[in-house]
Amino acid sequence: MKRIVWFAFALLLLLAYSPLANAQQRRPPFPDEPGARPEMLGPEMEHAALKFVETYHPGRLEELKRAKAAQPERYVRTIMDIWRRTELLKRFEKGDPERYDLEIKQETLDEKTFTLAHAYRNATDEKEKQNLKRQIESAVSEHFDLREKIKESEVKRMEGDLQRLKERLKQRKANKSEIVKQRVSQLMTIGSGLEWD
Repeated sequence: MKRIVWFAFALLLLLAYSPLANAQQRRPPFPDEPGARPEMLGPEMEHAALKFVETYHPGRLEELKRAKAAQPERYVRTIMDIWRRTELLKRFEKGDPERYDLEIKQETLDEKTFTLAHAYRNATDEKEKQNLKRQIESAVSEHFDLREKIKESEVKRMEGDLQRLKERLKQRKANKSEIVKQRVSQLMTIGSGLEWD
């Protein structure tokens, strides 16, 4: 009987790790991974990303449209990056409205600096260039301050998480004997038919 059980176990392992089983379990690459094709990008992802660009970065929309025709792989990677950004912003909007506001301000400042830099590169009058340069410096300085504020809020959040972990660790150390008893009890009842599932 033991031989049959071991044989069945060995057969199951062999089948589970065979090349045929692994070939069926492989997932296709995500749209922004090597080997991805433009058709892997879902229309809802593309729509959300383009809507975001249209709202916060209208100056870059034409560039994105040109990339779609001329460089489809680059377009897909860019759209996926933008889509991830929109998903992150959704999480902030629901869970951390203050951070969401800071992130939206960051998007606005990013577009402002992009537009000013574009105008600077296209300007021909030296006086206009100097004026644009001052505006760019001011916008970049403001953007820097905002980014630092975001980093400071992230540090505060991490410090809070660390404090909660320290408290939990302290609690667990204080209740070690009870935790050990519970785990021993769990281990002793496994296979007895008394488990929850």
